[in-house]
Amino acid sequence: MRILIIVKQVPDSNATVKVAADGKGIEQTGLKLVPDPFDEFGVELAVQLREKRGDVSEIVALTLGPEKATEALRVALAMGADAGVHLCDPKFESFNELFYAYVIAQAVKKDPKGFDLILCGKYNIDLDAGAVGPALAEYLDMPHVGAVTGLEFTADGKRFTARRRIEGAEEVVECDLPALLSIDKGLVEPRYPSLPNLMKAKKKPLTV
Repeated sequence: MRILIIVKQVPDSNATVKVAADGKGIEQTGLKLVPDPFDEFGVELAVQLREKRGDVSEIVALTLGPEKATEALRVALAMGADAGVHLCDPKFESFNELFYAYVIAQAVKKDPKGFDLILCGKYNIDLDAGAVGPALAEYLDMPHVGAVTGLEFTADGKRFTARRRIEGAEEVVECDLPALLSIDKGLVEPRYPSLPNLMKAKKKPLTV
């Protein structure tokens, strides 16, 4: 099983956010940026799957953003991802999550090995739209299960049962791989990357 995790760098939820002088974004000077908390659920899930199963061959973390977004990838690598991919180009700067998903999809399609499982957060705390996961699945013609709070794989790792919250109830979905899951709070608790692992992450492969 080869796993891809989508990770986005966002402003810290405790940071004071100010509108930029041109009114087209937020002031970046001195702003603390962190990996999106919901995307970290995806990273933790991938690492736990490898710890519990013997069929996870590689975990790749991918981000789209400016040069500084590399920091989010390094955290994912320190948590246990094997390699990072950074899509970095001024042309990619956009607040449109459908465009964001489209660019990621083109990169995924170029990967010669392909992915059995793609993980991302239910939504990102900066735009709060939740469109990246479903849109990416559509661009890749892949089944998608959103807001996952429970997950079990069959012994052969080719099929899974996912649980997700819906209004007033819980929905159970069975699906074959490959598939894309967007993860909700409550499924896993992200580990804190230790300093030694942060240092080791600097030596892991990162493709720009």
